[in-house]
This record gives sequence, structure tokens and C-alpha cells, in this order.
Amino acid sequence: MAVRIGFVTALAIVLAGAGHADVARHLSMAQAPTPGEMAACRDEKARLQAGLAAVFTDYRRVTTPRSIAVLVHLDARIRALLRDRPRWQPCGDDEKSYDLRWQTMAVHLGYGNHLRYSGRLLVDAHKMDPKSPLRSHTLYSTVFGVTSEHGLGVMPNVAAAEAYAKEFPDGPFVKDAYETLADFHKDLFMVFRDGHKDYKLDCFAKYITSEPRTLQQARARRVALDYYARVLSLSPDDATVRRYSDALTRGVITAWSFCAD
Repeated sequence: MAVRIGFVTALAIVLAGAGHADVARHLSMAQAPTPGEMAACRDEKARLQAGLAAVFTDYRRVTTPRSIAVLVHLDARIRALLRDRPRWQPCGDDEKSYDLRWQTMAVHLGYGNHLRYSGRLLVDAHKMDPKSPLRSHTLYSTVFGVTSEHGLGVMPNVAAAEAYAKEFPDGPFVKDAYETLADFHKDLFMVFRDGHKDYKLDCFAKYITSEPRTLQQARARRVALDYYARVLSLSPDDATVRRYSDALTRGVITAWSFCAD
């Protein structure tokens, strides 16, 4: 007898440990979403749309030049809204929810018509005064800078992430810095393990030395696992990080975080 499972459950099963390139293939294997899943997803989209509309109202209300404090506050609200989204959603992209005017506050429709924030507000705040009292916020902007609208091929500034974590071990972005460093070294591990000679190798080439690759591969995994442990010490219930850490421990990780297609 066939057992029916929900769309979200199916996604969780087939996408565990999968990279971006596998998503379309796996989606075709999943069953249609249940009415309850669709209702929950519509509610989430409505929440996000209302939240971003409120941020945009406040963004327009404050005349330029906006202060560092205002930019940091707006940046934090946008990041929180996007960060709190379910990782996989059964009810399609964000095209119908998007307001073109949001581009002025650096919120765009990215790859697959999903909402993306480029981080520009925090970059602008840091440029105004890198040593402001809100440096613990603005310094994180040096890790990614202003990312592209489509969000493809993004690579972090590893030295900037390390510098942020060192200067602000209790900072508001320290978890993000740890996760960035973990994901980077996890990807570097896969470059070595899989023997990539394509654009993946190009992305990570400057981090590869003349040492034996087996040593570099082992180091990359060790560093990644250390940073994942730091993330989990701050957020024990982060299921994605725990899944990545477990898969990396077993050497079977396939999910890419950076330089993705």
C-alpha cells in the first residue's frame, strides 16, 4: 500500500545534503503540496510582503542622508524577515509578492524569482564611518560587500569574516561569520574531494597551496566542523547546520554554499 507523505516532508527527504543543482530534479519527484501546506506558505508570503512594505515605508520616511543608526536598523529588519523564511516553500516564487520600489532599499528578485537582499544598506553605513559606535554591525558588511541581484557565484571575503569573529566574538553577526567560515571550508573540502577542475576550482584557486591535497582536504573539513560546532553552540536547534555538519563528518556532503550555479 502506498503511503502518502506531504510535500514538505518529501522535500526534506530528497534534499537532505543536496546542492542547488539537484533541486529541480528532486522537486519533480515530490508530491503536490497539501492544502494545509499551501495555506501556511501563503500566510508566510503575506507576512513577508507586509513586513517589507513596512520597512519600505520607514525607509522612504527618513530623508537622505540617512544616519548610520537608521541604515543599521533597516538592514537588520530586512535580514530578519528574509532569514526567518522556511528554507523550502511549496507555493512558488516571490514574483507576485514583489514591489519594484523595494529595489531602492536593495531588495531584489534574484535567481528563480526569489527575494534577495544585496546588503547595500549596511555597506553604506560602514562607508560613512568604519569606526562608528555601531562598528559591531557595520563591519560585517566587509564579508560580502554588495552582492549581485541574481545571487549566483557569490564568494565571501574569508579574511574579513575571520577578522569580524576575532574583533566581535559576541557581536550581532558572529553566528553569521562562523557559519560563513564553516560553509566556505565545507565547499573547499568538496573541491578537493571531488577533484573539481571547472569553475568551482577557479573560485577557490587562491586558497589552494602546494601542500599535498589530502592534507588540505583534511584541514578544510576540520576547520569547517569546528566552525559548525561554534554555530551550534549558539543555535543548537539550527537543523540545516546540524545536517551539514553530520554529512561533512561522514564525508558525504554535497550541498554547495558559495560559487553556486
